[in-house]
Amino acid sequence: MPRSRSVSSERPVATPPGDELRVARFAIDQALDAMFRVDNRARILDVNETTCARLGYARADLVAMTMQDIDVAFDPDIFPQHFEAIRRRGRVCFESQYRTKTGEVFPVEVHASFVRVDGRDQHIAFARDMTARKQFEARMALAARTTALDTLASGAAHEINNPLTAVIGNLGLAQEAIERIPTRDPAWLELDQALRDAAQAAERIRKIVADLRTFSRNDASEPGPVDVYAALDVALRLTWSVIRHRARLADARTPVPPVLGNGSKVAQVLVNLVVNAAQSMPPERDPDFNEIRVLTRLDEGRVVIEVHDNGVGMPGHVVRRLFEPFFTTRPLGTSAGLGLAVCHGIVTSMGGEIAVQSQPGRGSLFRVMLPALENAAGATGAAAVAEPARRRVLVIDDDRPVREALARALAVDHDVTEAGGGVEALERLRRGEAFDLVLCDLMMPDLSGAAVFAAVERELPEVAMRFAFVSGATLGEEDAGFATRMGARLLQKPVGPKRLREFVRRMLPAS
Repeated sequence: MPRSRSVSSERPVATPPGDELRVARFAIDQALDAMFRVDNRARILDVNETTCARLGYARADLVAMTMQDIDVAFDPDIFPQHFEAIRRRGRVCFESQYRTKTGEVFPVEVHASFVRVDGRDQHIAFARDMTARKQFEARMALAARTTALDTLASGAAHEINNPLTAVIGNLGLAQEAIERIPTRDPAWLELDQALRDAAQAAERIRKIVADLRTFSRNDASEPGPVDVYAALDVALRLTWSVIRHRARLADARTPVPPVLGNGSKVAQVLVNLVVNAAQSMPPERDPDFNEIRVLTRLDEGRVVIEVHDNGVGMPGHVVRRLFEPFFTTRPLGTSAGLGLAVCHGIVTSMGGEIAVQSQPGRGSLFRVMLPALENAAGATGAAAVAEPARRRVLVIDDDRPVREALARALAVDHDVTEAGGGVEALERLRRGEAFDLVLCDLMMPDLSGAAVFAAVERELPEVAMRFAFVSGATLGEEDAGFATRMGARLLQKPVGPKRLREFVRRMLPAS
């Protein structure tokens, strides 16, 4: 019977010295990080296979180079101090950028250690490709900026639209009062013109806030009809401060059908394209020579949006990579290289295409093609209605100047009662006070409009049918869902007297 051998009694066979070197070499070549052995004059003495594969050079080519050929940030005047720091500390870690044989530049994290070989000072550096980590950091930074913009836009909308409702409403009422005065006195005419100028300025503020809300809204709502012409209006207004000092704007738009998608996302794409066009203009050139041309047309069932510029243009190798995430031709730190990649994602998610044509010195043409919405219903005018009888209207808003402006505008046609918040309004309704319409703000500190409506639905379902809402804020997910449910029964602030009265006229039940 054969004797069993004890595993513990076995001793490993010693590896011959030559084999140990081959194993070590194999391990170095298979490392995930690039390896360089460099002397004190920055000459490359050795590299591993990973270095060759990542940079695209043969080993023989690399050992004939210096780090200045590879390292974008290399400074020959500073290298001696850098090398001395490695010798003194034994090991240092730093970030840099390497350039491949094809010209691609990528970020690296370098761990360099001092070593003396045959009496010569050298350092061995392992360089880790940081592309994936930098991309992740850029995505997180973009998400943080987007969230901050959404929060800022929401807060600005609420804080500006509420007082702006009072301003627009009272200006409108003052204009109406002056129009009823049968006089041609120059003082009254001058006052009337001053009120009109103030109303135009207030309307400009309203549009700015509305555009910011549209552009910043980062929702995942169901797609709906998008007015491309209106989306371009938003984009051009938001970018006008960038365009006007750099180029002339040639507006060659023609009416096109709506597309199915998200209006804020379409505006985001167009803002990116227009800003890129403006930034492509040579800074030394006369702005009157620079032109950005925007046009729309319908082509075989697709809505086509084109943004032309006569800027510096781009070579073919840049055009081919233009929609790659994190690809940018701008200086390091000035762009995350995500704008056009995001545009590509938005357009393709809507079933469309985005393409570019460009030549150096001859400018660029970006073309967005989106499927036209079939059987899109045209806008219909409001049907003429007889002048309504006076009704009882309850106005609920915690902001006193806004509430009074709304009540003042409606008091021309109706008997108006005011409530300074959701709790007060519920008390009135529970006491049995009857109203033909309840006009309720959505965002209130004591009780939100949605909470008031939920209580009324439970306790007074017949009154719930008479609710309509106003809001000046960019809504959170829960309130946005409620607003979607209300649909046409929600009026956005700021609102002037005429639009408010027309809204209330539509919301009132038939006599």
